[in-house]
Amino acid sequence: MVSTASADIGVRLGAMMPRNDFKQFAKTGWRAACPQAVLTNLGILKPDANGGLVLAALHPGCSFEQAQANTGWALKQAETMEITPVPAEEDLRILREELDPQRIYI
Repeated sequence: MVSTASADIGVRLGAMMPRNDFKQFAKTGWRAACPQAVLTNLGILKPDANGGLVLAALHPGCSFEQAQANTGWALKQAETMEITPVPAEEDLRILREELDPQRIYI
């Protein structure tokens, strides 16, 4: 089951910079100053050519409808929607036991 509270964390993090700032950076063609991706527990948002965020990938078992329901704006899909690979057991172990053993972030 996907938690609504954690599903929009990435969206809230991405919203820390006003949308107009993303557009200004997009006009310059220099993307290093704006987010390259926003990772949530539903999928991955990436900036489009105009500086807006679009859903570029979904995690296995998640749907566009779930992502839209947990986003505060009309979510757009990338032309080619990807499905992220399932993490390896060793990657999960490192995340859970070494990087976040108190489960503060994961």
